Amino acid sequence: MTIPVLETKLDELIHKLPRTSGADPAQALGRDANNVILRAGSVLKQFGDEFITPEHLVLALVQGNGFSEARRIVCPSLSAIFVHVI
Repeated sequence: MTIPVLETKLDELIHKLPRTSGADPAQALGRDANNVILRAGSVLKQFGDEFITPEHLVLALVQGNGFSEARRIVCPSLSAIFVHVI
């Protein structure tokens, strides 16, 4: 899977998610999304980094129990990327 195809599929998934309006976004964060951010904080500590990056979020996403559809798309793509890097 190419990066543009991955981006398109993830954009499609994002547009299907429920949206909020009129509330502070930090207060409207769902349980699964909050768990991903908490796991990203754990990943951050494992690497000794100072702030959460997209890479931390992706690792937290594929490690978690929620967001199975996003993980189904991301995991094969990451495997393909690692095959080309190694």
